[in-house]
Amino acid sequence: MCWKEEVKHPAVGSCLTLFFVSGFNPRWDCTFNFTVHVPDLALVRFVVEDHDYTSSNDFLGQFTLPFTSLRTGYRHVRLLKSDGSSLSPASLFIHVKVT
Repeated sequence: MCWKEEVKHPAVGSCLTLFFVSGFNPRWDCTFNFTVHVPDLALVRFVVEDHDYTSSNDFLGQFTLPFTSLRTGYRHVRLLKSDGSSLSPASLFIHVKVT
């Protein structure tokens, strides 16, 4: 099960965020395509939350980096706690393609 949220901003354009219901080791197989108009000012943020119907969403981990720091290919994004400390071994395995 998943649901979508679209975020629009003049400097970035349109960005699609997908939310999924999954277990301990989720696999999303999703592609995100968006246009970045001002790469030097853009940030990419990966956020993982536990969404459920009985309570508020629980923050699990995040990582934010400048768009210009993204490198193409397969990468592990190491997640951090809300205070910025390591959440090892939690990570997201992503593939980046910039055209």
